[in-house]
Amino acid sequence: MNSIALDVALRCHAHCLSRGLKVNPDIVTVIDYSLPSSQPRLFVVDVQTHEPIMALYSAHGSNSGELYAKKFSNVVDSHKSSIGCMRTGITYQGKHGLSLKLHGMEPGFNSNVFRRYIVVHGADYVGANYLQSHPMCGRSWGCIALDNAVIKELIRRIDCNSLIVSYYPDHEWLTKSKILN
Repeated sequence: MNSIALDVALRCHAHCLSRGLKVNPDIVTVIDYSLPSSQPRLFVVDVQTHEPIMALYSAHGSNSGELYAKKFSNVVDSHKSSIGCMRTGITYQGKHGLSLKLHGMEPGFNSNVFRRYIVVHGADYVGANYLQSHPMCGRSWGCIALDNAVIKELIRRIDCNSLIVSYYPDHEWLTKSKILN
């Protein structure tokens, strides 16, 4: 994981706690979209030690890019991933099995993720096995899609008010985020 992505996520986490927002005080999840989908880029991080508890492959939106996610959106039906700080909500059984709802925390960047049905879910187009015969993970419609083999464990760790920071070195987000600045 990029050290800048980790620093940004820890700053977002500290800001949320200092404002009394209900987020898990012990962990933060970082999706480092500066990394390709052919590498683990979703990290559940211990806030005290700054060490990853989990390092997982994740897909990005089909209109965000190919190997690398480079375009992000807050628009319904854009099929792009969103950047910024989000909180996890409740779980449900959807068309991809166990899934986790998300709530965007940053107007203009991800405030529509709930309305866009951007969730965390499992998929057969993500993970080490898939990458043995493909150059990159498949792509979602903007959801945070992970290997079906790890989805239950991940959701168990991060459900209900855990902070997810979807990082990309986007100048507008880094300078205009009310959580970062």
